[in-house]
Amino acid sequence: MSRYAVSGRNELSGSSANVSVGAVLWNPHASISLFVSALSFFTGSAAVADIGITRSSSRGTPVASITPDLDNDFARRIAPISGAVIDHNFGANNPTLVTTSPYLAIGYCVAVIYSGFSFVFNKPIEVPAGTGLALVTQVASVIPAGNVTFVWDE
Repeated sequence: MSRYAVSGRNELSGSSANVSVGAVLWNPHASISLFVSALSFFTGSAAVADIGITRSSSRGTPVASITPDLDNDFARRIAPISGAVIDHNFGANNPTLVTTSPYLAIGYCVAVIYSGFSFVFNKPIEVPAGTGLALVTQVASVIPAGNVTFVWDE
């Protein structure tokens, strides 16, 4: 099993509860699961953000994506077999969020530049094939521009 880390910068996103999607770790593979062991988000501005982590059942149409490669493997042996990508800066077509379950985790950014949060999961969150893990707003607000990092095994 290989471990990967990918970081990227999202832009200011959305304006309504559960629709403002900051970033999604999307797993396009037909059979391989991802196991997310850590996730972080830090703002690039002095903006308040009330962010939850939830699942997505469709990819949506991102304006930008980050495709990990060999350099994102901790041992620098192989690019992710799953084809996992980090999607961010969604336009009008956000991914479909799974709203029937509570948030997996909640983070809060205060109005101080570079405020944010990191989660390290003792037991990783499984992201099954054809699904994603999303950072979304919990209340009617935007997700400010900031840096997001996902760490996972596959």
